[in-house]
Amino acid sequence: MNDITLTNVVENSINKFNKEYIQAINDKSFLIIFNDMLDHKRDHILSQRGTEILKKYCLSHNHRGECIETPQLMFLRASIALHFPFISEIKRLYDNLSHGRIMIDLFFLRNAGIVTTILPKCDPNVNCTQIDDFFMEKVSIPRDYDRETQSMREYWRKVLRKSENIIMFNGALCEKSNQSIPLYPPTDFTCGIGVINLNSCLSSSHTFDFFELQKLTVFLTNTLTKLLKKYSFYLMNSPTNSVNNVYITVCGLADILTKMGISYGSDEAMKLDKNIFAIIYYFFILTNCGGPYGYDINLFSFELEEKYWLSRVEIKDWEKLKKSPIVQCDNFDYNWEELRHKIIKNGVKSMGGTCVVPLEKIAEILNASVGVEPQKKCINRRTLVDMCVNRGPFISLFQHIFTYAKSPLTYEKLSAINFYCWKSGLKSGTFKIKYLF
Repeated sequence: MNDITLTNVVENSINKFNKEYIQAINDKSFLIIFNDMLDHKRDHILSQRGTEILKKYCLSHNHRGECIETPQLMFLRASIALHFPFISEIKRLYDNLSHGRIMIDLFFLRNAGIVTTILPKCDPNVNCTQIDDFFMEKVSIPRDYDRETQSMREYWRKVLRKSENIIMFNGALCEKSNQSIPLYPPTDFTCGIGVINLNSCLSSSHTFDFFELQKLTVFLTNTLTKLLKKYSFYLMNSPTNSVNNVYITVCGLADILTKMGISYGSDEAMKLDKNIFAIIYYFFILTNCGGPYGYDINLFSFELEEKYWLSRVEIKDWEKLKKSPIVQCDNFDYNWEELRHKIIKNGVKSMGGTCVVPLEKIAEILNASVGVEPQKKCINRRTLVDMCVNRGPFISLFQHIFTYAKSPLTYEKLSAINFYCWKSGLKSGTFKIKYLF
């Protein structure tokens, strides 16, 4: 398919392309530059499964249902659609996408440069049960003949039986301004989500390059902000009918821990994980500063609950981080207080922040492990919760992780993990219990 060009795709695609994109590729001087950028050899970076996903969800097809676009042409199409006529910006985005360093949501990749009426949908099947602290305390009392306690226990059993139910703890929701659950959790096709492949931040000597992570965060934040500004995507089920948030998540944490010889859940893993999300969180906010949106408590957590923030985050860690020989950001001053006042004074370009969400399709495209945990391995569930708590101060939205069990989860096991989440200070418990056998 290497003989297929940008012009061929427009001429033969079942899709109708917008005027701006057609103008871009019809200009011969620009077209020569675009063709020079293309490197079809980079398709080999993708796994076979990743190529199949792109073919199914993102690449253009003709009227006979045949795929007429390569991944590289699609990456270039998306870059042109977002940044034309700025050649340097087009090349930067194309290079990051084609090398698998970052990925933006598949909905945009599929519809970039195309006139479309397809809208991203929210999941209508997501149910939510909110549990207050009083209820949790009553449930934890040993069983007796008290009628009220018995009825609570029966209700708790019913809650745990619902496999598509999110359990949220009201006490944590009210006390902690960060980590708030959105009304409509993002899916693979929700606009405004970008993914950083942490494998791209690992050096040849298997040390983590924090400076590369900083650069990718700044670049991805600017890309998502421009995407939000240039394109008006709407959610059918959203009460506001608009998307004004952008979020950054990661994939490949388990990969880099394995390559660095670090055990998942160890103190070293905890520190690396926390520093990764701290840097993403800090530079997302710094890059996003100065815009039409007012101060948002979901964006910057410790304004509302400063005591909670100070109890969970050791500011001194940043001084150690700056002086560490691994970190190449020695000349930068991580001044959280100054940044907080800057956001309050100047606002932000777009609302959002960091989240942990396992975007399986994007991870497969990037040939990386999904999200932040080892896949289909029976890691101790308390270890997973401890890591969520550890990185929690640097999460703006929510954390969605997978956990696996060798045997079916009984009522006792489900109760135990939900109580551990509650007592650890997380604002939610189990969500989507699936049985794989």
